[in-house]
Amino acid sequence: VITGYQTFELAILQYLPATIFLTISVFVARRREPGPGWGMALSGLGLTFLAALVQQQQFGLHPVVFDHNAVYHVVQAAALILFYRGITTALRR
Repeated sequence: VITGYQTFELAILQYLPATIFLTISVFVARRREPGPGWGMALSGLGLTFLAALVQQQQFGLHPVVFDHNAVYHVVQAAALILFYRGITTALRR
């Protein structure tokens, strides 16, 4: 990154292992302790993967106003909200 290699592929590769680990962890927790919230958290993580796909496929709704970066950030924001709400619901006991 410091030498000039700055792509979103590199960013995705950096957070992919942690996101996969977190997805597996939430899935295991859901199987061990079924309850509300886990599905919402998994949906948020699924949306995170979808956001990365949107970014890499350069899917945009408008080339200037709402390009693929804007779509990525909107989808990622929804993913983070779902994940947060799901985890806080699941852990509230």
